[in-house]
Amino acid sequence: METKISNEEQKALIKLTKDLIKIPSSTHDGGKIYNFVRDYLKKNGLKPKFQSIKNPYLEYTDFSNLYVNMLKKTG
Repeated sequence: METKISNEEQKALIKLTKDLIKIPSSTHDGGKIYNFVRDYLKKNGLKPKFQSIKNPYLEYTDFSNLYVNMLKKTG
């Protein structure tokens, strides 16, 4: 099955991609990319969450994953 997106969706996707590319995203950039994505997801009706993770191989270990649960609960 082929899925096509509208011209509006295509333009929005290109803008989002350009915005993401502009944001510094190394471990030393203070989480700017995470905050941008979190805010974007919230604006689009989703409930993003941060999950703390530890990396035993790095001195700086205060990392987080950003995720959204999009599974529908059944039952």
